[in-house]
Amino acid sequence: MEPETELTDLGRRIADGETAQRARTILIGTLAAQGWTQARIADAAGVSQQAVSAAVNRASSQMFIRAGVRADVAAGVNPRDSLARYTEALSSSDNPKMATYLADFEAIISEETAS
Repeated sequence: MEPETELTDLGRRIADGETAQRARTILIGTLAAQGWTQARIADAAGVSQQAVSAAVNRASSQMFIRAGVRADVAAGVNPRDSLARYTEALSSSDNPKMATYLADFEAIISEETAS
């Protein structure tokens, strides 16, 4: 499936909730890493460049979290212990992005440790 078609399809599925949103974030991050401009991605996805920028930033954060979770697992460390430390350290933060970061961390732990 062509990326433009995939983005359009995902756009329709956004109403289906967080799964489609996460998939779009990952796809936008992938396309940006492949050299697509934010304008091209925005046009293909039917969203603003600001939305693309936010998705690229979130995808970058998720890749960082995923690498950390995989490193924990490889080292025999329970990634939920790392999540607990981050949750405690960030609990006093007024930044609303921290709640999103911690939710992404929890979801990625579930994905990476499901097998």
